[in-house]
Amino acid sequence: MDSGFADTGMPMITNAWATEDERNDWERVIAYKVERMRLGLPPSHGSALDACERFDLDASHKLIRDNLEAANRPAPTPKKVPA
Repeated sequence: MDSGFADTGMPMITNAWATEDERNDWERVIAYKVERMRLGLPPSHGSALDACERFDLDASHKLIRDNLEAANRPAPTPKKVPA
């Protein structure tokens, strides 16, 4: 499988298959992915993309929580210096 970009700048992929069944499988996978993207559906539970998106979302939530917690901490009381 070779992927690259066509002259139009659009992603392009070339698939090779040995049997008609393999070609049909490729067409079904591509149609499935295109339809999910068209409908704006998230990746299937348990897929690699699902795991990556969950990790990214969890990391984003942790960053927001940490920043909010730091912003809401009371400022340290300055020590009095004898005059």
